[in-house]
Amino acid sequence: MKRKRDVRDSDGRIDDADRPPAGFVNAAKEQGTRNLTRHWLSVRSRVRTKSQQQLQLRQRKVRIGRSWEEYPSARLN
Repeated sequence: MKRKRDVRDSDGRIDDADRPPAGFVNAAKEQGTRNLTRHWLSVRSRVRTKSQQQLQLRQRKVRIGRSWEEYPSARLN
């Protein structure tokens, strides 16, 4: 089994940069997502910034029809 990246600093606290935004936390609480921080890291790594998306469009000349929020893999499960 692949070991997940440890997001805690030397004091054992979760690094603030890896802490999910409040809206994400509330949505996850409503949906009952377990292991929130790890899940947030996986979602965050899938999210592309606008400029990266536009760069990708220029490279591939393909229209992105849906935002990342509409993809099931990026949704809370």
